[in-house]
Amino acid sequence: MRRFLPKLSRRQKLFRNLTAAAVCLFLAAWMWDFPTWSAENMLERTERQYLLQGSELMYVGKDPGLFGGRTLYARNGELLLVIQCSPTPLGLRYAWSELIEEPVYCTTRFHDPTDIFMLVANPACASAQLSITLGETVLRYDGSEDVWMKEDYAAQSEKVASGVFRFQLQPHFAGEEDSLAAKTEREIFNGERVGDQENLKIRLYDENGELLRIHTPEGLESNASWAW
Repeated sequence: MRRFLPKLSRRQKLFRNLTAAAVCLFLAAWMWDFPTWSAENMLERTERQYLLQGSELMYVGKDPGLFGGRTLYARNGELLLVIQCSPTPLGLRYAWSELIEEPVYCTTRFHDPTDIFMLVANPACASAQLSITLGETVLRYDGSEDVWMKEDYAAQSEKVASGVFRFQLQPHFAGEEDSLAAKTEREIFNGERVGDQENLKIRLYDENGELLRIHTPEGLESNASWAW
């Protein structure tokens, strides 16, 4: 069979292959919603959605699960920004974001009130103390309430990054105790029961130990997809 296409030189073949590869990468990026190559690029792209600029990337959390999702935490003045994204062969793909119009924000993972993650907009904050009341109150058939457990817990912060802190509560009851309160606490700390969360209060301190402010959140946010 007679060939109608001209024979290409080595240089022409190289150019052809590079062009084909570039086209494939462009099509793949289009299919992946044009992922960004870095967390900083993802932050800049998300900033434009909220008409912001000059945000500071505080921390990049990685989900320990199979797909290893990423959560970017940033601050912009008195605002906090949380961006959820996932890694792809071409970079980070945007999933969703939230602009938090509060200077302090607390969240838990998998509805676990004993493990609390906190963002603080004030860069002067160097440490924090948290207090919270956990328990379980059950409503009886007659309308009365039966208090199974109600305990006050406190925790000192663990600094993860500038403006990023973690609190991990410790149980009060010994493992061998079998009272209703002890059993309820074990279920809360094991993740079998969410429990009631009351009287949440956070004290923020600077590097000299001076009190910056006392923050009283309305409650704990909980989102299992956020990566710490």
